[in-house]
Amino acid sequence: MQRLRTAVFGVAAFKSTSKNSSRMAPLLLNAYLIVLVLIELPPIVGHLFFPDATPLDGFGSNLVDDAASSRLWAFMLSLLVASRVLALFSDTKEVRINLALVHVLEAVYMLSEKFLFSSGGEMVIAAFILANAIGFTLYALGTPKGQAGVSGPRVLFSSRRHHMPSWLSRISDIAGSHVTRITSLSLSGSYSHITDLSHSHSPRHSLLF
Repeated sequence: MQRLRTAVFGVAAFKSTSKNSSRMAPLLLNAYLIVLVLIELPPIVGHLFFPDATPLDGFGSNLVDDAASSRLWAFMLSLLVASRVLALFSDTKEVRINLALVHVLEAVYMLSEKFLFSSGGEMVIAAFILANAIGFTLYALGTPKGQAGVSGPRVLFSSRRHHMPSWLSRISDIAGSHVTRITSLSLSGSYSHITDLSHSHSPRHSLLF
């Protein structure tokens, strides 16, 4: 009896730990994304507005150190920031895939510059870049919470709406309605065009249909 009671308490403790871990995981991910965003903001501002005081060193040391290259580097960093900010407000399959792809491309570029073209850049940062690419890829392979068994183009505009600000939710509604309307109009227009051609007396149209 004592062993049975111990086993029951053990299972209950395991379930409680698993539940707490599942609740903590999104919070830790969001905190990590916020940290990554904050890390990129100073270089973006420096390369855009103070290129002379923000040299292109490290992984960008192979680039020509001028204002145009600085703006291009800031643009690249902004893409990383945009993917992370989007992942903070929406947890859909499409957002996860976008987050993973951007970081995989970052890893391909940065690590190629480092190991194939002998650019600067610290090994620790290279390891973090590779870890981000692998980690976000594994994250993209998972199923977003609340989307199990759900598919279709409307998923992008419906998941985790309670985490979105009201203005972002409104934009999602407008975008979703426009996508549905454009798709419907395109399909109806294509059907009308095919119907007109099928009723045409031209022998060329008859051969096509």
